[in-house]
Amino acid sequence: MIGWSELRDMLRDAPDTIELIDVRTPEEYAITSMPGARNIELNQLRKRLGEIGRGKPVIIFCQVGLCGYLACRILKQSGFDNVRNLTGGFKTYAWAVEKQANPDLFDYETIRLLDAEEIDSRRNG
Repeated sequence: MIGWSELRDMLRDAPDTIELIDVRTPEEYAITSMPGARNIELNQLRKRLGEIGRGKPVIIFCQVGLCGYLACRILKQSGFDNVRNLTGGFKTYAWAVEKQANPDLFDYETIRLLDAEEIDSRRNG
């Protein structure tokens, strides 16, 4: 498994070092996905194993994690060694890394209430 913050750092610092696979439906993928992700729907994964490189770690994600877990199992059973599923899926990742229109009053990284100055700072970028 991989958490959203570790994946965020990988995508920022070294995006070419991983294979990022979105196993959601093509319709979900068309709405939004992560930069650099390729769409291989879970139902098509076994037929398309040859499209996934074995030289890099493979990061799998779906909407909330269940289909990603199943995809990881399929890949591991097919001989892929370095496969990880994004904990909480795309929903958790997007909520955590995308700028929110209304900033939270709470800092989830350090578990504390933000003061007014910090809230204004986040609101203004």
